[in-house]
Amino acid sequence: MVALSANRKDFDVHQDDRGIRATPEVLDAEVLYYGALVSCDTDVGACKPYDGTETDKLLGWHVEETVTGDTSATPKPRASLITGPFRWPRMPVTGLAGTVADNGKRIWAITDATYTTADPGGTGAEVGYVDNYVSSSYADVILRNVGGYVDALSVLPTPTPTPTPT
Repeated sequence: MVALSANRKDFDVHQDDRGIRATPEVLDAEVLYYGALVSCDTDVGACKPYDGTETDKLLGWHVEETVTGDTSATPKPRASLITGPFRWPRMPVTGLAGTVADNGKRIWAITDATYTTADPGGTGAEVGYVDNYVSSSYADVILRNVGGYVDALSVLPTPTPTPTPT
């Protein structure tokens, strides 16, 4: 399993108008890269790159430049997330056969950067399905509304308003 170490160059968001934008605080010292799947650390109430932890709630995909959590900063660094649904063309996916039989297969996230059609058996989260196979390594994928942001509101701290510059 590989976690992101740089902004994704293949993350291409085509979100429809039903998606939710969210801006939760980033967990101290955690780095979110563009295209990372983000979850909520329910013990702390801040977001981090998804690492397969079953108790974490998925929040969405980070769609801004790299951000690093810093608890001493004012204001606190925040992620910029979309929850879905949206289409990710040519998403890298393991477990594809590269045939029309891939269409409709479910997609699981193992980490913030690793996606597969093979059910990971409790160490990942279902996030979408193959809309159209491209090859044995890539597919056009529909990512569902992970919905975690709404669920995670009970564990996320109340956002501190940032004054608008005048």
